[in-house]
Amino acid sequence: MRIQSLTLWMMVIGLSWLLVLSGCGKSSGPKLFPVRGKITYKGAPVEGANVMFRAVNGNASGAARTDASGNYEIVSQWGRGLPEGEYLVSVTKFEERPIAEEEEGTYNPQLANMDVPPPKSLIPMKYAQPEQSGLKASVSKSGGSFDFDLTD
Repeated sequence: MRIQSLTLWMMVIGLSWLLVLSGCGKSSGPKLFPVRGKITYKGAPVEGANVMFRAVNGNASGAARTDASGNYEIVSQWGRGLPEGEYLVSVTKFEERPIAEEEEGTYNPQLANMDVPPPKSLIPMKYAQPEQSGLKASVSKSGGSFDFDLTD
């Protein structure tokens, strides 16, 4: 009787560990494939551009910011990379405005509501909308490298 009880407890403990371990290390979501590339404008690398991939079927998207060499690597809501599929791509790059340091005693509430003009785009605005950019990517099971040279 004692051996049967011990065997039963060993099985219960073993099954419990099996259940715990089966839930670890596996993320939910689709299989992701690496997506990277380079953004250039008139042949020169674009630093600090925002790159967005949006699935044609609307089921996935990912984004990245380019480094000093114009290189990017897409990250989606599930992690690094994107699911296999067809994507529309958009790229934006706006001038950075200097942030005025607030000096003590110089706050003017009338200036707080002043209209501020939108930042200037440093690349043509046609690239800001995925449907109008003309930029497309087909992500396969091997991932992909997608270089885009933007023009006027």
